[in-house]
Amino acid sequence: MYNGRKSNIVDTFTGCCAGKKGEDEMRRGITILLVSALLLVGQGLVGQPWPSQAAAFVTLGSNGWSDPAVGDWDPVTMTGTLRTDLAQGIQITAGGIVLDGAGHTLTGDGSSAGVYVNKQNNVTVKNIHVQGFAYGIYLYSAQGNTVADSTANGNTTHGIYLNNSRNNTLTNNSASGNLCDGLHLEWSSSNTLTGNSASNNQQHGFYLSSAGSNVLAGNTMAGNVCDFRVDSSWEGDYIQGIDTSNRIGAGGKAIYYLVGATGVTIDAASNAGAVYLVNCSDVTLKDLVLSGSHTSVLLWNTHNSQVENVQATGNAVGIWLRYSNGNTLTNNTVGETGYAGIYLEASSNNTLRGNWLRGNRPFGLLMSEANENLVYHNRFVGNATQASVTGTGNAFSWPKPEGGNYWDNWTSPDNDGDGIVDLPYTFDFSQIDEYPWVTPDGWETLPPPVTPTPQPTIGAAFITGGGWINPPAATTPGKAHVEVQCRVAKGAQIPTGHVNLNLNGNKLRFQSTAFEWMVIDNGQAWVRGWGTAKNGDVYRFIVALVDGQAGAADKLRIKVWDEASGSVYYDSQPGADDWATAEMELGGGNVTIHKD
Repeated sequence: MYNGRKSNIVDTFTGCCAGKKGEDEMRRGITILLVSALLLVGQGLVGQPWPSQAAAFVTLGSNGWSDPAVGDWDPVTMTGTLRTDLAQGIQITAGGIVLDGAGHTLTGDGSSAGVYVNKQNNVTVKNIHVQGFAYGIYLYSAQGNTVADSTANGNTTHGIYLNNSRNNTLTNNSASGNLCDGLHLEWSSSNTLTGNSASNNQQHGFYLSSAGSNVLAGNTMAGNVCDFRVDSSWEGDYIQGIDTSNRIGAGGKAIYYLVGATGVTIDAASNAGAVYLVNCSDVTLKDLVLSGSHTSVLLWNTHNSQVENVQATGNAVGIWLRYSNGNTLTNNTVGETGYAGIYLEASSNNTLRGNWLRGNRPFGLLMSEANENLVYHNRFVGNATQASVTGTGNAFSWPKPEGGNYWDNWTSPDNDGDGIVDLPYTFDFSQIDEYPWVTPDGWETLPPPVTPTPQPTIGAAFITGGGWINPPAATTPGKAHVEVQCRVAKGAQIPTGHVNLNLNGNKLRFQSTAFEWMVIDNGQAWVRGWGTAKNGDVYRFIVALVDGQAGAADKLRIKVWDEASGSVYYDSQPGADDWATAEMELGGGNVTIHKD
């Protein structure tokens, strides 16, 4: 769970103009001042210009224009209307002002701001075109303002920039060809953005940086280096009202921004272009093709969810998990990212299996303060750094024959011909894949296990087992609590007792109602019978147990399925034969098998 700690914000594009500045700098007013930009992870520092008082602004205040020749003034409605194009910017110096550009254009010399609203409220800016300034339209510490039906193109920083401003409305504006971002909100909350467009900007189309509780609807972003980005170190800044009417890319794909969702599936039919999951659980993303946003898939404080068969290319981060636990990432293809293919930040007990990570710069897989994650059967190809890991308890292989991952820089020797490199792969100084594969599909040719068919036990015997398992390949991932009590009386064959399964806080629950038989064979046991699920449906079940001896681990497998249709309700070892030996070690309990 997210614990409120600060974390670095990833910025992956050299020269991205994403600065954070204090109010003391803004008080210098209205010329150009280069100040240091904020920390850009992996990119160093960049400079950012700011307006100051020496710039030659025309001002519009409570008494009208500082230069009456540029426009008309209506003192009743407090409206100033331009009569001509200007080669300078306009500063609003009073609240309640209406600036009507009347379709005219402000053109700058690459410095200052085209329209500057500094600590003024309830101002309206409309029908104006701004180009060639450092900032096109700039609101600082301003509230309740409206910017409508205007353009901000070809500026050297952002087209429309809100800094420390809230409860403003931006509607039907266009920002194109700016050196950094089209629309950039920083430390600015509770704003409403509707019907705006951002195209061909050299960094982001829309960027919400440490800016929470904003509402976005009907906006379009296309042709930008990154069409869309929301980023912060704090959970509250990820709480946004962003619906699927917001579109990114040339194909106009939808942004799916879910907050607090449970049990949702987003698949190819959704036409998703980017997916953000905030405080969600049990969400499934599958069969998606994503590109163009800063992060294709972002999970913030999201648990027990699945990301499968997603293609994410050309982003800064392909799939990013932040403070998110118990998720499964399978069969995804992530490539040509500008920072990391898959990034696990302060996230634990996740499983990565069957993913392709190729051509990512600098990291194929990045794990930061990430613990107890399982990474196996993935393919690492042509990444500048295949994997970088901080954290404890992470595993990069199963014992043979399952093995670990394929690393294209570690494919020999294989003197015994078993398809697994004879030497472990050590990376990032201390991380080890014990059983790296020689080829990228070696594990796909593993022969199916051959298992015996024991006969049911007759006579006095009992088994007890209880605890939890968290199998990475289960049909429904997550921690499963299992209890088994089963006994065959002397001279009898049909067992009595109970089997209970609870998964993910009782979201998936099963309880036995009758037993068919029990088998005990050389420290192993199998129990089969019938029971009912949480929804009242009747299912068949089988439980396999291993009573570890001489300090070996106890193990458990449970499968629950519909006898008529063959559909599986839950299986901790999917694809295994019913008589397969239990493989998942039992936590928080033990197994006892006894036969007279």
